[in-house]
Parts: sequence; C-alpha cells; structure tokens
Amino acid sequence: MINSVKILFNTLIFFSISLYAASSLRTDRVIFERIAPLEKIEKIQQLFFERCRDYIEYEDFSSCVKPSFDCTKAKKDTELFICQSNTLAKVDNFFTSYYNLVIKNLPENEKPKVRNIARKMMKERDKCDLELPYLAKDNDPATFPGQVLFRIENDYSAYEDFIVWAYRVGIQDLTEYLLKNNPKLFAKIFYKHTGEYKDILQKYDALWDGLFYLYYDNLIDKTGKLIVKVHSK
Repeated sequence: MINSVKILFNTLIFFSISLYAASSLRTDRVIFERIAPLEKIEKIQQLFFERCRDYIEYEDFSSCVKPSFDCTKAKKDTELFICQSNTLAKVDNFFTSYYNLVIKNLPENEKPKVRNIARKMMKERDKCDLELPYLAKDNDPATFPGQVLFRIENDYSAYEDFIVWAYRVGIQDLTEYLLKNNPKLFAKIFYKHTGEYKDILQKYDALWDGLFYLYYDNLIDKTGKLIVKVHSK
C-alpha cells in the first residue's frame, strides 16, 4: 500500500513538472518571438553551436572556444572539462564578462555581495571535480557493440549539464541582484529588448536559447562574451 502511494505521488510530481515545463516553454517562445522570429535564429544556432573535441582525455584545446581562463594553466578537472566543450566555454565567457561588467560599474559597498555570488557559483561548479576522474573509465564489459561509448556519451552529458547548471544559477542570482539593487545598470547592459532579457536571464531553462538571441542582438560575440560598453555615469 505504501509503495503504491509512493508511486502515485511520484507520478503526480512528474506530471506536474512536465506541465510546468510545457507551460514555461510556451511562455519562453512568446518572449523570444518578441526579439526575433525563430527562422532568423535557426541560422545563428548553427553558427553558434559548433562543437570541438568531446573528451577530457584528449587535452587538445586548439579547436575549441577559449573560456575566460587560460586552458594551458588549468589544474582542476572541471576547468579541463570546460576547455573541451564549446557549450561550457561560451556559458563561462558569458557569466564572467557579465560579472566583470557589473563589478566594474557598481559602487564599492555593493561589490562584496556580487563577489559572493561568483564564489558561490564556482564552489558549486567545482563540486563536479569529485566525479570527473571517472569519466570515460568504464571497465564493465560491454553487452552490445558501442555500449561503452554510449556510457561515455551519457557521462559526458551529465557532467556538462551539472556545470551548466552551476553557471545558470550564478547568472540567475546575478540578474536578480542587479534588478533589485541596480536596475539601471541592467538596462544599460541589456539595452536592446531589456524587458525580454529580464525574463530570460531569470529563467533557468531559457538561458541557452537566450545566448542565441543575445548574439542576434549583437550584445555578445561568438564566444559568448558580452561586448557592451557601459559607463557608470
């Protein structure tokens, strides 16, 4: 009886999350359409979403987008992983350039709180270091051709999602802080479609698509960096 209740409860939670996600997706599409129609963004997606080498063991960064730090000096597994992923490098570049722009234009008394947001993000991101050494080291025998590669692909996606999650939360926290304490600075940074980006950057699931639109609006470059010039006065 207890197991049946648990199953029913979990099923209800699953459907609730699914309905929320579907509703959120429709809302996001409306927001995105106010910036540009989807057909214009599809070409940008192809350009923006180029991949480089997939596996950390290669340690060859030449074909990849450079993140905000020097990959040749990367020591943590998480950093090496970011260096091997264009997706992660672009998200890292966006967060870092966003953070630097905010810090540069904030009064001194506000800077410690924003620095704490960045520290919290990096602490969460680097928790992935505990698991990364096991990536691509599956010693269990394969029961069908390609099974080990399938496991590696799944592991890779899981670790990438974990790191992206940390950055997304950091971007969300930074945006919420700015909107609450210095909305004028937010409006200066995202001076095109300010209202739309206010919504997009506070939504966890909208961030990646949001980068396409920021690129379309010429607010970031192909590497994910903000290219906006802001003056504090």
